[in-house]
Amino acid sequence: MESKYLKQMQQASRLTLRGNRIIVELLPKEEFKTTGGLILAAPKTDHKSTLEANRLELGIVVKVGEGYFDEETGDDVAMDVKPGQVVALSRYGLRLLSNFPGFSNYEIDTMAICRDTDVQGIWQSIEDYQVYLQEVAPR
Repeated sequence: MESKYLKQMQQASRLTLRGNRIIVELLPKEEFKTTGGLILAAPKTDHKSTLEANRLELGIVVKVGEGYFDEETGDDVAMDVKPGQVVALSRYGLRLLSNFPGFSNYEIDTMAICRDTDVQGIWQSIEDYQVYLQEVAPR
């Protein structure tokens, strides 16, 4: 598993995200396996079932904003995420990108923009995420 857009986005030095926004490359959805062993195909993104609505999206962070100013405390708040990390995201906070300027190889809806507050969990790298999958896999 490798990011298609991370290197390109790191070279896009003139693109600056505002505040606490991040761009993530969404990872492909996996199949579901029920406790009885039935394999269900990954639900379609336009399907509004309970399963799909509550599902977390996984993605690789490809670009990060500069942080934001907290009006309550008067502090500048730095971003918690960094490019290259794998994140679990709330589905409702995502804005799918149907196109991306300058990316001739861009596939529709493979990247999304969201706020750092939509991040529910962080793995430090793709390798850490793969180790996690091996640790939690049923034996």
